[in-house]
Amino acid sequence: DLALPLGAARALRAKALVALATGEFLVAAELAEQAVHGAHAARGRLDLVEGELLLGQALVADGRIDAGVAALQSVAADAGASGAVALVDAAARELRRAGTRVSRRAGAAAVARGGASLSAREQEIVALVAEGRTNKEVAATLFLSEKTVENNLSRIYAKLGVRSRTELAAMLKSGS
Repeated sequence: DLALPLGAARALRAKALVALATGEFLVAAELAEQAVHGAHAARGRLDLVEGELLLGQALVADGRIDAGVAALQSVAADAGASGAVALVDAAARELRRAGTRVSRRAGAAAVARGGASLSAREQEIVALVAEGRTNKEVAATLFLSEKTVENNLSRIYAKLGVRSRTELAAMLKSGS
């Protein structure tokens, strides 16, 4: 064992990145899994989440889509709960590449943290929608076109893993 367990976990993560970049997906997944275990044992929270992100990427690349998506959903939820916006966005990007979106659990975590992955404008729109305002009313309040509000809502839905105003309202209610 190395005297610096987080250093060892980071070294494993670096090796996994190289393996992933060179197309050795199975090796990348194995190294990423070892890095996750090392970070967990050393109680390195950020290293753990970053390792899980890499593990999810490697699993998806290796064709183990379900396992990869599960790992990426976990990253999105954990990162959202702790306010790690860059990791939420990275997980969401990888989930889109895998043909899915952030789960409601992860989206709820982001809402609970003040919409961690939402821009300031998107947060304004969410607040007005939560009040029950229509797109037309939101547009008038924020001096935007209805089309701009619709486009923003589409992005908000994708980021939070919801498909409608009803799901958004339910998430906001449960996140409060």
